[in-house]
Amino acid sequence: MSVDNRWGGWAAMVGGVLALLLTPPFASAYLGWAEESPTPLIDKLRSAVDPLLGFASVDTVYQTYGRLYLLAALLMLAGLVVLRPQVAGHLGRLGDRGLVVLVVGWVMFVVGLVGDYVIGEAFGEVLHGLSFTVEGLGILVLLVGALLVGVSARRTGVLPAPVAVLLILALPLAFIGTLLIGHLPSGPMLGVSAAWVGLGSSMRLSTSIARP
Repeated sequence: MSVDNRWGGWAAMVGGVLALLLTPPFASAYLGWAEESPTPLIDKLRSAVDPLLGFASVDTVYQTYGRLYLLAALLMLAGLVVLRPQVAGHLGRLGDRGLVVLVVGWVMFVVGLVGDYVIGEAFGEVLHGLSFTVEGLGILVLLVGALLVGVSARRTGVLPAPVAVLLILALPLAFIGTLLIGHLPSGPMLGVSAAWVGLGSSMRLSTSIARP
């Protein structure tokens, strides 16, 4: 197992786990910040995460969880950067195109998060709103990329079957996650985060490329 593969696997896995763990307090902080009614699932989880929401003002709490989520996204992107050269050229034409779409989507998503939770309205409300649009479009693009890569990986055997299935399911799970969580980005990224936990685990075990 190469050093790059090992740290890339850890980055992907830790990022995915962190994103999943952050989802309840992040979504709860958003609903409190936006003064919106929580979904039934978040309403049930509110009592458990309530102690994690009172350490500062509502704005500060939400921005803090947004920045922590950015860290999770950066870790997952780092795992993808390590994985990409290993699988490129082995996924077939559709899969290789999907890999490009996946990388572009992840970069858009991270740039959007930086604008949304780090830069904020420092450069004006219009640019801040644009960053949210880039963030949302990035999620959509990376979900399409994950689907294409997952389908190709399932067919070629480049990735372990469970990981390929998780990538395929990321898109439908995005709709379910959005309904259950009621927050962007944590809701639609629920399936992606789970897929990256599996992806990172397979990379650590040197099974990220199972060449046919």
